[in-house]
Amino acid sequence: MRVFRTDEDGKSERVLIRFEAPTDLQNVGLLYMEHEDRPNDYFLYTPETRRVRRLPRSLADADLYGIEPKFLRFEMAHTEPIKIRSLTMGRLEDRRAYRFVERALSANHRFEERVTWIDAETFIPLRTEHVVEGRTVLAAETREIDLVQEVPTPLRMSFEKPLEKRHVEVYVDEVDYKREIPEDVFSTLTLMKTHLEKR
Repeated sequence: MRVFRTDEDGKSERVLIRFEAPTDLQNVGLLYMEHEDRPNDYFLYTPETRRVRRLPRSLADADLYGIEPKFLRFEMAHTEPIKIRSLTMGRLEDRRAYRFVERALSANHRFEERVTWIDAETFIPLRTEHVVEGRTVLAAETREIDLVQEVPTPLRMSFEKPLEKRHVEVYVDEVDYKREIPEDVFSTLTLMKTHLEKR
């Protein structure tokens, strides 16, 4: 998939995601636009219908092909209201990491407890676990980090849902932090295009 994201200069976050594979998801597009003064917008384009439809937040918060958007650092996954239970310093494998434990304030399908290990040097989430009734229902892990244009960047991530026996690996082919993204990219018209031009 290709992702365009911006929240520069104090502007609200905007994210456009276009799937290029697998075949059943080819050209499916998602658009998220954050607003300060009204509810955020979530739009979905499906090539079969050639239509854009607004998504209710309950659907927009669902994972994308088994991938947890929040772990990819997209705030479009606004999960649930939480209470912080603890924040401690520890280690995850060979890295110093903060262990951050949150508890959901209301019943939801995503998690009762969320445990996140955050790299102490880069503040990149190294591992996140969603726990329901004492069982891990989702584990997301950063497997490779490298410097891209002097920015520490996750390049390989895995997502596992043990109860569903689902496993997804995400590999980042290319990241460009410096290229400017024209405003018109974040529009429903762009969602409907068959191909996204290289910008």
